[in-house]
Amino acid sequence: MDIFNKEFNPYLRAGFPVLAVETCEEQRLARMATTGTYQDKDGVMTPYVVMRITIQFMMQRVEITEGELVYTDIGKMPEGYVGAFAAAVREGNWLLLVHDWQSMMKQPKAYRDLKESLAGLKSTYSRILLVGPSWVGLPDEIKHDVKIVKMPLPERDGLAAALDTILSSTGILLEESIYDAVLSAAKGLTLSQAEDAIALALVKLGHIDPSVVADVKMDQVRQSGLVDISNPVPVEDVGGLAGWKEFVEQEIIPAMGTPLSVKRVLLVGLPGCLHGDTPIYDPIDGTTKTVAERERAGGEFNVIALGTGGPIIATAMPPHNYGPADMIEFTLGNGKTITVTPAHRFWAGVDYTCASEIYIWIQKYGSYWFQTNWSGHGQTVEIVSARQVGTHNYYDFHVPNYNNYWAVDMFHHNTGKSLSSKALGAYLQIPVLECPFSKLKGSLVGDSEKNISAMLNLVNAVTPVVAWFDEIDDAFGDAESSARTGSTTGSMVGIFATWLEEKQKQDTIVVATANDFFKIPTKIVRRFDEIFFVDLPSTQERKEIAAVHLRLNGNTATSALCDLLANLSRDWTGDEIRKCILSAARRTRGNITAESLKDAASSVKPIAITRAEEIAALRKWGHDTVRIANTPEVSITSKQSARRIQQTVST
Repeated sequence: MDIFNKEFNPYLRAGFPVLAVETCEEQRLARMATTGTYQDKDGVMTPYVVMRITIQFMMQRVEITEGELVYTDIGKMPEGYVGAFAAAVREGNWLLLVHDWQSMMKQPKAYRDLKESLAGLKSTYSRILLVGPSWVGLPDEIKHDVKIVKMPLPERDGLAAALDTILSSTGILLEESIYDAVLSAAKGLTLSQAEDAIALALVKLGHIDPSVVADVKMDQVRQSGLVDISNPVPVEDVGGLAGWKEFVEQEIIPAMGTPLSVKRVLLVGLPGCLHGDTPIYDPIDGTTKTVAERERAGGEFNVIALGTGGPIIATAMPPHNYGPADMIEFTLGNGKTITVTPAHRFWAGVDYTCASEIYIWIQKYGSYWFQTNWSGHGQTVEIVSARQVGTHNYYDFHVPNYNNYWAVDMFHHNTGKSLSSKALGAYLQIPVLECPFSKLKGSLVGDSEKNISAMLNLVNAVTPVVAWFDEIDDAFGDAESSARTGSTTGSMVGIFATWLEEKQKQDTIVVATANDFFKIPTKIVRRFDEIFFVDLPSTQERKEIAAVHLRLNGNTATSALCDLLANLSRDWTGDEIRKCILSAARRTRGNITAESLKDAASSVKPIAITRAEEIAALRKWGHDTVRIANTPEVSITSKQSARRIQQTVST
């Protein structure tokens, strides 16, 4: 087979005595091995005698008979693997497939037996393939003598051969378009997984459906634990961002499949508004520390987060101190207090509620209560008082995947810029894989590098996809110091940067998001084809965002309401507009009016005001340096100028 000749034969013919092959497809490798050849002392290309041994120590001969893979028992090897190694040297011309050796490779006798065989293997033209799913952790005594080779997943011709066999045995005929769609859906599966997926479609539907094959592939992706699958967001649910949408429609889509295609995009935007100096409980080590203490300590920690099935343990990225901001202190019914910024949001059982809204409510009505779905003891949370406490430092940290965390008897919101990434999947009608770096850092030396390599290889295998990397500034923020000390983050940057460079040859579209552009290592930044800044929404965008959320809350998006909210929400983020509409809906039991929007707007404290200096600096950098994702403002003056130009041309 071409894969064997391409991936393995060059090493075998060059005299490498032992290859460690990373694969779970033992039978596919055995079938390919029967095509292996070597050049004997007379220069004649000669096929190997392919043999096989497992931990049961039964020596077997591997052959293809009438197109079928056949294992023929030769006999037990009383001395186990060392006996098989000796037989390969004695007989010569063997290609010996060794299974299960990874279970004992760290035993001194095991690697010593293999090492003693190397010279004899070279001189007798015998070669050994160690077969296993992973060869990370080869002992130092042997790893320089063994070449690790990852066996690629089946290419299109291999998948086509398997599909043809199924079609021949069932008598099914497929249209060319369906045939091609099935093969595309099966890309990234092993041969047996592809066969099982096609069989599942036949059992469930009575015919071969590429969507079933694609579902099986995505199930395998989920089971890997390395990436998450995000549901694409309908394009109509993304208000504004005309610059980004125009880029997708006019540059990404037309150039797909050509050498000019866009493969790597970075979205930089305004950071989310989070809480300040608040105690956070780590359920793994049992400690309760304030965010300020965790920021000083550095490093990741664990939080309780709210998943789709209830509370879970999630990894939180290191906190960052953003400096002073006006803050509100809330006192709960149990006497506990929590101090947050006005734009901070609490989970209220159905949706998030802004701290400034709760503050206004308490000033009017005396207390505020809600059900959190889970409050440690299943109790309803009551906030009995609220007071402004002046300016204090506030802190932000990111919880990948879940975007919330548990603190002081409540869940709190924490989010990144995800809509644009998810909408790209809807535009292109391909899956969106969320690739969280936080899941990859392991406790053992080499674990993190192994995990990021496995994740990126998985993305490569299931292409075409949108690979979404959220908050990469948090993931690589300490890269420069890590590079000096040789720590894990520096190694991960190198692996990721190399992978990004290779994306120019792949069908994967990489979309990364960040809050702080200047924390991203230069070697990563320069590999992106385009960098966009997601600014505060323009007037037209605010109207579009208002229309989206008015409809989502069961109201007609009239021009009057959209125009009103666009005027009320100058310098607001899209999420602040959403919260205002939700607040107005609550006040009117879903029947939103102009007055309810005005009342709700009065309680909004925009991030552009509470963090004015920081936001102004970030916006200036974005407008001066990179492309803008937003819909541009069109002033009355520019409209009049355009009309005069048109009149001049017409006359």
